[in-house]
Amino acid sequence: MVMKGTARLSVAIPLGLLGLVLLVLPRLIGTDYYLHVAIVSLVFVILATSLDLLVGYSGLLSLGHTAFFAFGSYAAALLYLHFGVPLWGTMFASGAFAAVIAWLLGLLVLNVRGHRFVITTVIFAEIGRLIAYNWTDLTNGQIGLPGIRPPVLDIPGLLHIDFGVRSAYYYLALAVAAVCVSILDYVGTRAGCLYAQAKPRQLLIPENGIGSIRLRGRRIYEPLSNFQHETTG
Repeated sequence: MVMKGTARLSVAIPLGLLGLVLLVLPRLIGTDYYLHVAIVSLVFVILATSLDLLVGYSGLLSLGHTAFFAFGSYAAALLYLHFGVPLWGTMFASGAFAAVIAWLLGLLVLNVRGHRFVITTVIFAEIGRLIAYNWTDLTNGQIGLPGIRPPVLDIPGLLHIDFGVRSAYYYLALAVAAVCVSILDYVGTRAGCLYAQAKPRQLLIPENGIGSIRLRGRRIYEPLSNFQHETTG
């Protein structure tokens, strides 16, 4: 019992110090360039956790996540430009859009094994690239979608955050990254460990109380992973 408490303390102290440094990092950095590097790094932390969720714990080597990242970016931009949906609405709407696409794609490809699954995801990523480049009426091609203004979070009397300031984007990315890391921490629970066991064994012993998750766990992980990707986009 004492050893477990000591082990937890040895983990909690470095994590607490890291969290403190990350919270004050904008004041420590000072220049916008290095703060931009920190924001991009947090974005890739989010992408890495979502990919780890799919590849590391369900054994699905997907190379199609770039398509979901792009879909999230375009979905959020189009909702803002054509329908006036604010940032917070576009984040969840684009994430839900990705989860639905991932679920539909999973119905087609989750029974495929090995290199065939990898090739299928590469094809999906290439289809996404061709759509982004060639459907110019929708995506404006390689020119992109201009006219997106930095959002403002305004709660009268309580909060006013202008995301035209780079440090505000940093704290938003930090908050989303913390949520994604906590989702990965779910794998440390009993059910999460059972999902992880499905990777090498392809099935789960029914008496563990979860039932067979050879496909069930993967159909949960793929939409959840791509929800993170598209929300990041």
